[in-house]
Amino acid sequence: MKNYKILFISINNVWRYGNIGMDQLAGYLRKKGFEIDIKYFSNKKKAEEVVNELNLDYKMIAFSINNSNYNKCCEIAKIIKKKNKSIFIEFGGGFSTRYYNEVLQENKEVDFVILGDGEKPFEFLLEKLINFPNERIRINHSSIATHSEFEKKYEFLNQKIEHLPIFDYYEKDSKFKNSRKVHCIQTKNNICTGKCTFCTERHGKIFYKDLDEIIEQIKIVHEKYGVKKIFFTDDNILDPNDNFAKLRLIELCKKIEKLDYKLAFQCYMKAISIKNDSLDDELLKYMKKVGFVEVFIGLESGNQEDLELYNKLTTVEDNYNIINKLTQHGLVPIIGFIAFNPYSTLDRIRKNFRFLCNIKCTYLFNYLYSFVVIDKYVPLYKKIKKDNLLISTENEYINIKYKYKNPEVKEILDYIKYEMLPKLSSFDYELDWIYYTYLEHQIWYEKAKNYSKVFDKMKTENLEIIKKYLSILFEENNLDKFKKVEEEFWSYFKNQEIILKNIYEELIELHRN
Repeated sequence: MKNYKILFISINNVWRYGNIGMDQLAGYLRKKGFEIDIKYFSNKKKAEEVVNELNLDYKMIAFSINNSNYNKCCEIAKIIKKKNKSIFIEFGGGFSTRYYNEVLQENKEVDFVILGDGEKPFEFLLEKLINFPNERIRINHSSIATHSEFEKKYEFLNQKIEHLPIFDYYEKDSKFKNSRKVHCIQTKNNICTGKCTFCTERHGKIFYKDLDEIIEQIKIVHEKYGVKKIFFTDDNILDPNDNFAKLRLIELCKKIEKLDYKLAFQCYMKAISIKNDSLDDELLKYMKKVGFVEVFIGLESGNQEDLELYNKLTTVEDNYNIINKLTQHGLVPIIGFIAFNPYSTLDRIRKNFRFLCNIKCTYLFNYLYSFVVIDKYVPLYKKIKKDNLLISTENEYINIKYKYKNPEVKEILDYIKYEMLPKLSSFDYELDWIYYTYLEHQIWYEKAKNYSKVFDKMKTENLEIIKKYLSILFEENNLDKFKKVEEEFWSYFKNQEIILKNIYEELIELHRN
């Protein structure tokens, strides 16, 4: 199939991460004999600059689409079609799967949208195009949408993943840069078993990857390319939160231990994943032993009313419990939190603030950058529409705009969204991520300086500042009073950036030796 060349384009916001879905798909297709090239670009790069770097002699160019790169990919597709109308354009990924009708309506340049896991549908599509190159063919596949196919489509779900991804993202880079990259991998097919009302993730039956295949990936990226951090990107590494899943993760930890590498690991869990029993303690102990540093948990709220609104199937006590258990075992909790939503009240906001303070959260984004994001095809959208809180028009489908049911919260929340968030987003260095970056470097490099006391002091001070100033907003609900001292609040974090920047740059220098 050498005469039918396909180009994959990955556009990411953060260079440290490859593209797990596209790399896995390319690995499958190359194994099947298809000629796949792949190029990685930063989302900061202009569409014209991307196209200028492309050789447009491909039969097909495929894009991995997400919320942040969608508009950029549409621009690139338009330019490509102007230059060479014969190139097929394909969009895939979670965004395209959810909104394939909108994607096709908005982009006449897009020929195909593949829904769900791309392996089987993409193989089917390529075989059709290769075997019938001069015919106007009808692509009759339930997971491939086109402009001429209007019936309801269904996303394909991998039941077995027995192939390695490609490693082009590391092949073309230096050991120095690779040592700072994060290799993303999933321990099962890409589904979520939760039922959150804001969730856009897909659901289905769990199919686990072979543990030895996971270990093989870790060996390749570390031994051959010098990668030092592995991120298990399953929505919940312990789905479906039963003993089998926990024993399986312990078994994976034992296999990692036998590698005898100095690696750092990160994963996702749910609040209900960890209870107070001996098996959970054994699991967390093993995770810490083999190099797990951060565990991301979607707690979402510190009040029961919002947890029920989000259908989290958890309690505030569950949230406290997992934070306590992770902390006891020396693992760093990274918290997913949604402090504000269309049904927020001053009391719910106050409870959320107290919860974050109680768990000693020093991540400022959890206190402020915490507005629920609602897309068109989630249950929460139906609820706000029914309750006449919808501001967006019917044809809008992402980042839906909404009103607040309780008008007393509007003044403070509008000020946070439109005045405070731009200031928060201007920070380049933030305490929590510098802290866990430091912990990772402690694993990798014996020469890493000990900053534990410095970080302990900064965390204590940060929490005091957060309580002192943000309590004016969230406890007293006094916006005018906060405005008078707001400059002091921001100055503290701006001054802290200098210290964090120096520590970070010192850590990065360790990779050069």
